[in-house]
Amino acid sequence: MGFFEAYYYLAPQEYLGRRMTSYGQTLTVKVSWVRLRGDTSGRATRCPDVIIEGAGYRIAYGDNAHRGRKATLEIPFYEHDWFHFPKDITDITSTTQSESYRGEAVTRRQMMEILSSMESLMIRARYHTVQVEGVLHDVILEYGAEGTATLVTGAVERCSCPPGYSGLSCESCEPGFRRVSNTIFGGECRKCECNGHVDTCDPFTGACGECQHNTVGVHCERCQAGYFGDPARGTPDACQPCACPLTLGANHFTPRCVPDLDLGGYKCQCPAGYEGPRCETCADGYFGNPLVPGNFCQPCECNGNLDFRETNNCDRQTGECLKCVGNTAGWHCERCKENHYGDPKRGQCIRCGCHREGSAAAQCDPESGQCQCKRLYTGRQCDRCISGHGGVNEGCPACQCHPEGSSSATCDPFTGQCPCNPGVTGRRCNECLPDHYGTLAGGCASEYSNFRF
Repeated sequence: MGFFEAYYYLAPQEYLGRRMTSYGQTLTVKVSWVRLRGDTSGRATRCPDVIIEGAGYRIAYGDNAHRGRKATLEIPFYEHDWFHFPKDITDITSTTQSESYRGEAVTRRQMMEILSSMESLMIRARYHTVQVEGVLHDVILEYGAEGTATLVTGAVERCSCPPGYSGLSCESCEPGFRRVSNTIFGGECRKCECNGHVDTCDPFTGACGECQHNTVGVHCERCQAGYFGDPARGTPDACQPCACPLTLGANHFTPRCVPDLDLGGYKCQCPAGYEGPRCETCADGYFGNPLVPGNFCQPCECNGNLDFRETNNCDRQTGECLKCVGNTAGWHCERCKENHYGDPKRGQCIRCGCHREGSAAAQCDPESGQCQCKRLYTGRQCDRCISGHGGVNEGCPACQCHPEGSSSATCDPFTGQCPCNPGVTGRRCNECLPDHYGTLAGGCASEYSNFRF
């Protein structure tokens, strides 16, 4: 990194972060450089040997003009001789700038703050105006080891911290506590507000970690879906599973329940097909028994032969269809009702209409509608006589049409009336009409047919 003619080596991440145990220690740096050969016009530069940043500060140490071609720098990590270094500096190699970039002296508190969160460490790389090469041979940063019986150095303080605080200078919060003011120094450590359902929280925001005991929320203040209770009790059993209607997985039909003191603590928010405070009954149009493990509510199957404007169309326990429409019948309205035929799945069941005289029974074939005809009867409804017979309501006797008075030997299949010649009458066409005379073969003539006025 360079400030115009000044260049610096940037330390890797391993040297950064929490370095409070380096307070009072020494940073040792071995460097060398090569000047342009034969050039005598250059001069040694003056700029800070080390610059560090952290906690919102930038501070520097040293501004010497090193002679020769190598140097071993030993920089103490005390606040003494460290000064604040402006962040808007331009050319720190000039004489005037070297006088102006030295800010106020660093205090011990500021040094400790920076070392608690060191963000960058820069080591001087250029020592001469005609320098063409620089080599960083070695860098050693001493530090004390926390957790041991003694520290490497006695310069690092070890404070006796009150409850909730930890660290050599009580700069951190203990697990289960958080930093209220969102700052490392000067912030108050307060116990995490997680209702006893998790031990840790975010040290700055206070957001609880992964809530336990079936709780959720920033402060573990709510029961998770499918549970009810009062998380503020702080006990492992504060949130109990909702029974909707059972706690078993196969019969836990909804993960949603809401508090309801009148119903014993909670009310289930039932999915389609279920009713009741605990989803313990099937809704209208569904059947089953949710209270039996492995059982559930399913839609009633009535082949569409229901009037959905009606209620209680099927039995909610067995699924039997109770109000079949379209002249259908059966457990699932799957057939035409008695004395009807057709397609029950389309709701097209028609009355058989079998003739009472010509049919052996009132029931017809459920698909074709053909009635069972007696002897001498025919037709789908058995409502006419076979050829050569007539008189449906009389048992379909033989026609017996008069051979001379009839124009045909076949009579009407329904009435039994024979087709008579002109002037001839009678069911068998065996007599002349009133006021007619003559032979049946030629037709009976009217007695007035030859009268003239």
